[in-house]
Parts: sequence; C-alpha cells; structure tokens
Amino acid sequence: LGVKRDAEAVPMLCRLAADPAAGVAREALLALGRIADEAAVGFLRKVLGEGADAERASAAAACLLAAERLWAEGRTEGAVALYDAVRQAPVPVPCRAGALRGAILARGEAGVPLLIESLRSEEPGLRDAALLAIREGPSPALAKALNAEVARSSAEMRPRLLRAAKRIQPLGVL
Repeated sequence: LGVKRDAEAVPMLCRLAADPAAGVAREALLALGRIADEAAVGFLRKVLGEGADAERASAAAACLLAAERLWAEGRTEGAVALYDAVRQAPVPVPCRAGALRGAILARGEAGVPLLIESLRSEEPGLRDAALLAIREGPSPALAKALNAEVARSSAEMRPRLLRAAKRIQPLGVL
C-alpha cells in the first residue's frame, strides 16, 4: 500500500499503526511515510511527538521517507518542516543525522549556517551528516563558509573538512 501510495489506505494504516497488538505498527508507519499525503504526515508527526520510544523511532524513519518524497515532488517547505521535526525529536542519533542531512540540503544555500553549526556539534553522528551534506550540496556560499570554518576548526576536524570539501574545490575551497 505504501509503495503504491494508496491514499485511501491511510485511515486503515493509521489504525494499524496505533494498535501495537496488531503486530504491524512499524510497517504501517513506514507505509504512511511512503504515501506522504497530508493525513499520513499529520499522523506521523503526532506519533513522533507523543509516541513511546520505539514508536517515535519508527515514526522518525517514516517521516524521513515522507520528507524525501515531499522534497522530490518540489514541496520543499513541507520537507524542511518534517526534517526539522525529526531533528528536534528525542529519537536515535541515526534518525536525527538523516534529518539533519535532509534539512541542510533541502534548504539549499540557506542551509549553510545549519551545516556549519552541525560541524561544531559534540555528537559525532551529526558532524558526519554535515560532512556528507558538504559533498552532496556544493554551492558558492558553502565554499565561502567552509574556507572560514577550516581556519577555525580543530586539528582533528580540519583534515575531515578538507577531504569533504575536495568535491567542491572548483567553487573556491582551500
């Protein structure tokens, strides 16, 4: 149902996702993420905010699926909102890292400050997501910001930044 993006199945999938006894809550959440219509996204955001730990983690994964779908369809504002909701939710670091990557890239050049902030994070998984975003979203604004950040970065981080920045060297990174 999720792969077919069957919007008529959303109410049934919401019921299944809300019933842990059904044994298919995770699968139902992921199907809702693939459908990514307004009702599915609304339900996913509710679970992300109010669910138990395991439910929130599954809802976060489903929100990432939905955000990718929205972004691919040109609905960037909705994608950024979902990415930000996952970034700020109490979910495992890999979910927050995936959301960070998406939030940076979906914002385009406006995501550069978030990327630079994330390079300074105490959480290695978030720093790694920011390094990945450097490779995926080169821009002149990013090149300029990276030049400044390389000069400020720690001895540990500097070579990692330079390796990540190799892809955007033509844009003027050291």
